[in-house]
Amino acid sequence: MSRRTIRESRLARGLFVTGTVDGARVVRDQSLGWSAHMLALIRVAVDHTATPAEVLSVHGLLAVSLSKIKPAIFVVSDIEHLVTSTWLRLSSRRFLLRAPSRTVLELQRACGSNAKGWKKISEVLSAAEDATPARLPDVYREAIRKLAQDS
Repeated sequence: MSRRTIRESRLARGLFVTGTVDGARVVRDQSLGWSAHMLALIRVAVDHTATPAEVLSVHGLLAVSLSKIKPAIFVVSDIEHLVTSTWLRLSSRRFLLRAPSRTVLELQRACGSNAKGWKKISEVLSAAEDATPARLPDVYREAIRKLAQDS
């Protein structure tokens, strides 16, 4: 086994099994490689203690990062499920969201949309932006919009 594989295995264990590694810290660490960032992004994306702003940021970065690799390596429907299920969970915790009387219903509609793949991910993240104080960087927003258009 290579040193890199061993390092990544230890990182995955710390992120997902023992909880000894902070996924948000790994996401911010520019010295780590792509696979370490992807592991950390997925960890934060499913973390029930992450704030809506953190989740939005990570989902945007995850979508943009995955869009740069061959679709055969991952299944877009799995990413759609991860994004949709997380925002449905957050929509049930209204107190965490901005202007919930206005934004929660729109967020739930986006999650329940008949759209599929990148189009649905785009709809959900757009509604999520309205429900959080965070904004996706323009470059992420544009990349996700393009993915939705091209799919």
